[in-house]
Amino acid sequence: MKVAQAHRIGRLRLTLEAAGVYERARGYHALWFGATGIAYAACLAVLLRQPATGVRLLAIAGAAVAVMQIGLFAHEVGHGAVTRSHSWREALGQLSNSFLIGFGFSHWQHTHPIHHNHPNTEGIDPDMESQGYALYDAAVRRVHGVAARYQPATLLAGFLLWGFAIRIVAVAYAIRQLRREPRTAIDLMCVAGHLAAWVGLGVAFDALPAMAINYCAITVLNGVYMGAILVVPHVGTGSRRRDRELPYFERQVAHSRNYDASAIGTLLCGGLNLQIEHHLLPGVPCIRLRRARPIIAEYCRQHGLPYRQTGYWTAWREVLAHGRRMATLARAQAALDVHRQEAA
Repeated sequence: MKVAQAHRIGRLRLTLEAAGVYERARGYHALWFGATGIAYAACLAVLLRQPATGVRLLAIAGAAVAVMQIGLFAHEVGHGAVTRSHSWREALGQLSNSFLIGFGFSHWQHTHPIHHNHPNTEGIDPDMESQGYALYDAAVRRVHGVAARYQPATLLAGFLLWGFAIRIVAVAYAIRQLRREPRTAIDLMCVAGHLAAWVGLGVAFDALPAMAINYCAITVLNGVYMGAILVVPHVGTGSRRRDRELPYFERQVAHSRNYDASAIGTLLCGGLNLQIEHHLLPGVPCIRLRRARPIIAEYCRQHGLPYRQTGYWTAWREVLAHGRRMATLARAQAALDVHRQEAA
């Protein structure tokens, strides 16, 4: 009787090591964080001067890009790609995520490992369990409101509010977990410091109303940036029930999509464009994932495993087509529920 082969990333370790995939990238990370922080500070300095509209818009856009890049750096920190020291990970995560951009690091650390261990698993993966959108077929039985029925248009509109939503959810999580998880108090202090810094600068430069508008605009653009790069890796790649979950390696490649393999794409997306490699090698610096891509792609090809690699716009066409199909199912489910209520 033939025994099914177990696929493990460890089988490729020697090849990956020879390609330099596991090399640390301390210089890159230091440059990334330093340059992004300086760019963010420079944009804020321009905004505090209350410049003309054109310059103001450019500074807002620059700050939004910087905020996203700081968040992507924090993502690297949380995975241990920047440092393996737990205390340094906490310090850098709180500094970058909680203080500089106001998104609680503890909440991300709570939800993100679940997503990595169970990508697209129904009822488990928090990234697929939206309160407003149906992201897989079975979800239409519990989510078929207006947002679900008219996606993907409402999904795209939701990006405008995403930056606010994740910050509110993270603060709520920190408050709920204060007794069980005392470190969330640091989250709350850092987020409070983040908001106090914005208010303090606005007051000091007599620009509080303008800075409030700037903050909202930056957060809106940050949500659009998140939507542009975070939805594509998994939405529309299928889902599985918990009792039909695949082994770990197959699970990572079956429901992940690479959408750009270029150097600039990797820079703009913090390596999340190479989602398959990131899921198989979460602790590897994003700058090294391009070295891993041909090795993992070839392994998948040799063993008949799925490996989705598309262009960015092709990936979005797939996401939008999936959204339209979900909307059709959501409308049908809503009509069925109305019929049942009338019959009762």
